[in-house]
Amino acid sequence: MKRTTKRFGEKQRKNLFFPIFIAIILVSSILGFIWKDQGSTDIKEYNGYKFTKTEKGWVTQIGEKQVFFDYYPAEIEDIVFPSLSRDVSKIYIAFNPEQKDTNIGYILQKTSDSLSNAGIKPVFACIKDSPECPDIPIINCENNDLVIQILKADEAKIFKQDNCIILEGNSAYLNKAIDKLKLNLLVS
Repeated sequence: MKRTTKRFGEKQRKNLFFPIFIAIILVSSILGFIWKDQGSTDIKEYNGYKFTKTEKGWVTQIGEKQVFFDYYPAEIEDIVFPSLSRDVSKIYIAFNPEQKDTNIGYILQKTSDSLSNAGIKPVFACIKDSPECPDIPIINCENNDLVIQILKADEAKIFKQDNCIILEGNSAYLNKAIDKLKLNLLVS
């Protein structure tokens, strides 16, 4: 009889081992996940501003506003943006309606937000007449108003022509260029 009881005790211990093992793995996984999140805050300083890495890019506090960037400022230092006066009341954001897609739409909205955050009224415009531009003005670089023209192109460049600042490049480059514009308007 004693042997049966002894075997039963060993069997109970073996049966308890697996649930205890699983519980230890679950608890250590949860603790590891919590500690990982607490230690993964990436904070960098740039020109006296603290930038915090988030899931969606970088954020900093400028005055009372939280300002978001897709790129950390050091990543866009090599982009040279012509000087842009903050004393203007409005700037046209012009685009080629034949190039409008989701990426260009995002870049146009980001440009608009950047100008608005700097106290400049953004006005969307097209560079040529199109059914895609039924209710917005058609504008070119010879107008008296300041224009930021955004165009998709194989070669990445930014240049000034008459009253336009023209941004050309692929979507990634244009996105970086608009972060540089925002940085120049808000931080410089």
